[in-house]
Amino acid sequence: MKKIIAISLFALLAGGCCSFVKVDKDIPPGSLVEGEKPLASFYVQNTSYQILGFIPWCSGVNWTENDIELNDANYWRIHFFCDEVNLDNNILTLKRACKAVGSNRVASLSHIIAEDNLWSFLIVNRKTLKTACFIMEPKQK
Repeated sequence: MKKIIAISLFALLAGGCCSFVKVDKDIPPGSLVEGEKPLASFYVQNTSYQILGFIPWCSGVNWTENDIELNDANYWRIHFFCDEVNLDNNILTLKRACKAVGSNRVASLSHIIAEDNLWSFLIVNRKTLKTACFIMEPKQK
């Protein structure tokens, strides 16, 4: 039993949890979303792990701070003993990206949540929430 727990914890720490943000301003020419050219595409993925499926072990931390530049948002940050994977945090990250890009209009917003209860011999549960959309040009008055 000790070997299984040690292997599970090693796999957990080696696999890591993270929050990954990608805001891509390089939209191919001619690309249209709902008849308009987007300013950027947005993607955030946040992952957490729970021991036995309900005890929080570690969680990625979303990009919401104002002191981090857009180019520096793509690094891994971890908080231990909490689960910060939720839709509210992903939406806060989207709002931060919209502020950085200069528009608050989005299109094609989608969310996907995946829980893997069989990961690591049923001892550790992995939960991942992904949010993606396009950030559109602001409406002209």
